[in-house]
Amino acid sequence: MIRLAAPHRAARDVEVAVVPMINIVFLLLLYFLIAGHLTITEGPEIELPLGGGPGQPEPAATAIMVDDTGALWLGAHEVTASELRQRLLDLSQGSPTAAVLIRADGRAQADALQIVLEACQAAGVGEIRLATIESR
Repeated sequence: MIRLAAPHRAARDVEVAVVPMINIVFLLLLYFLIAGHLTITEGPEIELPLGGGPGQPEPAATAIMVDDTGALWLGAHEVTASELRQRLLDLSQGSPTAAVLIRADGRAQADALQIVLEACQAAGVGEIRLATIESR
């Protein structure tokens, strides 16, 4: 009987495919960078004043913004005081617990904020919140 030598099994060199792994890591990095900045702020850019309250207010049903020139914004649309009053009246009739979040620029005049507060009062808005930046 003839013995044949078993084929010699060479140790396989295991190679890690580094380039595809780096590609995946970069794609994930780009995805999370882009997905993390998708919050779109409608309307003008506003610098909120410092506040002494304990944290951020809860989100309101309607956000009203007052920019540094005193212009009123409802969402991404600039509105007049009478248009704001009418829209707030429609909102408060649809929901008895209507809430409004006012985001007024710290450089805005108090007269513009007074117009918004009077419109909220005339419309019978139940809850008015004023957004500020938490002071440290």
